Amino acid sequence: MKYLTAFLLLFTGVQLCGQAGNLNYSLVPAGSGHPGYFEHLPDAYANNPDKHYPVIIFLHGQGERDFGRENDLNSLLKWGPPRIVSQNLQAYKAIHPFRFMILAPQQRGDKNSWEADDVDSFMSYALENYRIDPERVYLTGISMGGNGVWNYAYSEYNSPNKLAAIAPISAWGDPGKGCEIVSRNIPVWSFHGLNDQVVPFREGQRMFASLNQCEEVLNSDDYRFSPLNAEHTAWPGIYASASDSISVYEWFMDHALRSDTIIDDSNTTIEEWTPPPSFDAELVPSGQFPEVLNENSGLAYDSEGNLWTHNDSGNDASLYQVSETGEIIREVHIGYSKNMDWEDLAADRDGNFYIGDIGNNLNVRNKLFIYKVSKDELKKEIPQAETISFVYEDQRDFPPSTSEMHYDAESLIHYDGSLYIFTKNRTEPFTGYTHIYRLPDTPGDYTAQLVDSLKLGEGLMTNFWLTSADISPDGQMIALLSHDKLWILTCFNGKKFSQGQLTEYRLNSYTQKESVTFKGKNTLFLSDERIRNILGGNIYSFEIPAAVMNVCD
Repeated sequence: MKYLTAFLLLFTGVQLCGQAGNLNYSLVPAGSGHPGYFEHLPDAYANNPDKHYPVIIFLHGQGERDFGRENDLNSLLKWGPPRIVSQNLQAYKAIHPFRFMILAPQQRGDKNSWEADDVDSFMSYALENYRIDPERVYLTGISMGGNGVWNYAYSEYNSPNKLAAIAPISAWGDPGKGCEIVSRNIPVWSFHGLNDQVVPFREGQRMFASLNQCEEVLNSDDYRFSPLNAEHTAWPGIYASASDSISVYEWFMDHALRSDTIIDDSNTTIEEWTPPPSFDAELVPSGQFPEVLNENSGLAYDSEGNLWTHNDSGNDASLYQVSETGEIIREVHIGYSKNMDWEDLAADRDGNFYIGDIGNNLNVRNKLFIYKVSKDELKKEIPQAETISFVYEDQRDFPPSTSEMHYDAESLIHYDGSLYIFTKNRTEPFTGYTHIYRLPDTPGDYTAQLVDSLKLGEGLMTNFWLTSADISPDGQMIALLSHDKLWILTCFNGKKFSQGQLTEYRLNSYTQKESVTFKGKNTLFLSDERIRNILGGNIYSFEIPAAVMNVCD
């Protein structure tokens, strides 16, 4: 039952705020059976009375407690997801696609910690009064709140376990109880600043290290520790998704309380799928980009053998000619274009470039663009682009339901006189497929046709979503890239792509790889975005084994 917002608005003076028509929250004063708390509900919550939603419960630090003063409830907006929802429209985009409910209780001023019974009491209240998916309850907190996350996860109040995953930040805990968390199979992503003078870094490190002292062997997808170049207040970038190649929200949604249960409500027959052959592969470092290309998100060679790249959303509408070691040779601004979210760069055999403004994290863009720059234009001081605009033929809702989140894309190729887009699958439950759409390569306004789909894998969403694609100059091989994998697709001539031969290569490094391009028939160049100026920003090469190139023989 859910009546709190309307009731409290009328009778208790709840504060409602909103931005851009869809960011809304409530500050609910303390009442019978619950403390004061922050509430954010998904946009569709009121109109879908039978649907249950994932929830993030956020525990604040000491500075945001309730001391009984008139405006103390507003302190809940100071940090964490409540701050993002109430103040930061751009960062909120990282939360919105996952349809999270966000609840943040307020601790009394006379308490210097989050006690497990207080957390459990609020948890029970939330589960009773909100339509929460019980398999997707996520607990996170900062400083004192981070300690509360640890305390609750290993406490007797959390037995049996109610948590799908936890994310304590700048926190300490009891290392003697770490194995309780592991035995309950609670995934953990812990963050701590290296220069923390309030809760020393060694405290957070020691608590996480205790998880590795148990009998179980930990999976790095489920148990992560991120040391940050920060002081105690290390959390703004984490909750704004500015700190890692995978956001904490994406990581949360990769985990459910019963992760071995896959729900299929599509009413369609799922064909038996056989994983492709998979091999380990090492990338060879080639060079490093300067800071101006921290967000490089596309690579392509022109017809004269020059390598080009660009940045993604929010950056200049510019192409950069670069060397294979990363030095910038030339920058050109592309006229008649705008970089809303440039995600990939493709080339055809005539030397034309196609810039894919196809990024669509929220699946809400009802018009996307590909900018065509001819070979001759590229030689000019300010090249002029022609525009290919389009919509997806099967998208009806903006955004669609979580099970239909197929309309983000970062991968574009030119093949056989047409453009092909390979989508970045954000479905939940995750299906593992990339959808493939076809477009004309001439300027105009079109409807992109869904022509095929290709299954890449099963497991965590972020391990199988595509970030770039390219096709070999002879049209015989397609390279598909993710953060830690590379697929080579062959034997598709005269067939659907899904009928070709797929080979997987594990790259053995998890960085935000965003670009791939062929140099000749068997050499690939890849690059990754730079994170915190300490990871990524590199160019790599990879030689495709002869056995893969000859598999069709």
